[in-house]
This record gives sequence, structure tokens and C-alpha cells, in this order.
Amino acid sequence: FEDPRVHPVGIHHVFVNGKMAVKNQETTGILAGESVP
Repeated sequence: FEDPRVHPVGIHHVFVNGKMAVKNQETTGILAGESVP
């Protein structure tokens, strides 16, 4: 990963710990997880 903060292309929805973190390719503001070092 060159820059883990860049939005992925082609991924429309992401759930983290059962909460929608990305909806229609936009972040929802929900911070349900943590980054892996």
C-alpha cells in the first residue's frame, strides 16, 4: 500500500465491525475499527 488513506477505486460499500464505514464510495464518519501497525 503506497498510501492507506487514499480511497480505493471500485469499492462502493465497506462495513467495519458491522457498521457502514463507506457508503456509495464516500466515508460516513463512523470510526468502528483501528489501523493495523
